[in-house]
Amino acid sequence: ALELGDAYDRVIGLTTYSISGTTATKKTYRVFHIKGTLGQNYTYTRLGSVANTASGYLVLFSSEGDPTVPSGIGVYPMNLALVRMTKSLAVAESTTTNANYDSTFGGVDFAVTSSSKSVTNKGVKWLTSYSTISTGSAERPRLVQLSDSSIIVLWEEWKVVSSMSSYTTTKAMLIDLDGNILKAATDLGKVHLSRADDVIPICTTSTTCLEAGWVSGDKTNKTLKLYKLDKNLNLSTVIIN
Repeated sequence: ALELGDAYDRVIGLTTYSISGTTATKKTYRVFHIKGTLGQNYTYTRLGSVANTASGYLVLFSSEGDPTVPSGIGVYPMNLALVRMTKSLAVAESTTTNANYDSTFGGVDFAVTSSSKSVTNKGVKWLTSYSTISTGSAERPRLVQLSDSSIIVLWEEWKVVSSMSSYTTTKAMLIDLDGNILKAATDLGKVHLSRADDVIPICTTSTTCLEAGWVSGDKTNKTLKLYKLDKNLNLSTVIIN
């Protein structure tokens, strides 16, 4: 599971649970330290999804790629980012870095001031390059691992103009387990990703899952729609009556 904290810790956390009898033990590992002051409610960050792969835990999120803490909200755009955590999660945790990042994943260092400390996020791979929030910013990030080890990444694009935010479109790309882009960002049109819902794999057999799917409401026609996206980023729609 993923957690987003604004204090104690001000991080994206990857949480694991071990169960012994009737007792569950929780442990959280720092994935990404968030810029800003301790307890500042706004985190400049959106939680995404985590994929449990053979190489490690691949965490998708969006965050502001500018390390400067702005004077207000809606100043810098958020971009999609990946960090892969090791499978073992065996390194002692640190308050100044994400100690259990996978160094074989590549990526870059991203240094910020978080909770009055200088910290360095290791192994960050940025997937998008929005440069101004008036033209676009990545919201509601999601990923779905397919049975052929490729991964569909989805997000909504929003923009802020004159302090007013508005939804622009939904986009998708295809990546591999190392975060390399296999199919570039494709515009899917205005097909919302529900803020609190997951996007799930759609399977044709118990071992063949080559589509991502999610459900959204159609207020005008008073129906539900199942959206299905294949690995070629072709979108189809099924009306649920």
